[in-house]
Amino acid sequence: MLEGLLAKDPTSWTVRRELARAKADAGDLAEALAGLERYARGELADERYGAAREGFAAMLELDPSQEAAERMVEEIASGAAARRREERRRFVTRAVAIGTFVALTLVTSVEVAARAAWANADREILAEGLLAEGRVDEAIERLERVRAGHPFAPTTWFDVAQRIEALESLRGE
Repeated sequence: MLEGLLAKDPTSWTVRRELARAKADAGDLAEALAGLERYARGELADERYGAAREGFAAMLELDPSQEAAERMVEEIASGAAARRREERRRFVTRAVAIGTFVALTLVTSVEVAARAAWANADREILAEGLLAEGRVDEAIERLERVRAGHPFAPTTWFDVAQRIEALESLRGE
């Protein structure tokens, strides 16, 4: 009957506690403790420290030898559990921020290097007069070196690729 009530209202602490007591009285202490521990850990995960403390305290009422439950009651009462969770949250936030910074720095570095190589190749093509002299193949070769040297840069995918296509269309004329 208590299990049916708990199924209808899984958040009911009173029903959960009475179900655990009934199971303990029926000789199934391990299942009673397991149910209370699942409840208490769930409440702890949701940062409902008062409810979690009640769950662990109920475990101690049924079996005072539960050292883990006793330790959790003390940690919750002292605020250590909340501090640990906050420290973990700050660590994760910092790790994500640092990871994002590193990724953006890497992407930016790759793009800057590719853009510089493209600018140098263009400057050489103009300075040597490759296009004016009809040496389109040499100009394409210079740009192909940029593409090969920077395969992961957006500049290579778009700007350099378009320039190569334009030069290849000149070659056909």
